[in-house]
Amino acid sequence: MNERETIDRGWFYVKEPEDGRWAPAERLLRASDGVGLTRRLHGHPSRVEVHDESGDHLPAATLLRAAGEVFLPELVRILGDSNA
Repeated sequence: MNERETIDRGWFYVKEPEDGRWAPAERLLRASDGVGLTRRLHGHPSRVEVHDESGDHLPAATLLRAAGEVFLPELVRILGDSNA
C-alpha cells in the first residue's frame, strides 16, 4: 500500500507497552510527552483504553460509549450501514 492509499484509508496511533520497547525501531514514534507510539491502519484489531480525566468519576460504560461515538460514525462510513 502506498502512502496515498494509507492516507485515504486512515490510521490511528497505538500507545505501545513499556514505552515502545518491543516495537520495531523504524515504526516507533514519540508523542510530545515522550510516550512510544506506532501507527496502525483502520481495521487493525485493537483495544480501546479510556481514562476519566473529568474528575466526575464517570462509569466505565459511559466512557466506552463516548469512545464509540467517536469511532462508530467512521466505521459506518467505511463499512456501510448494513455492517454497523
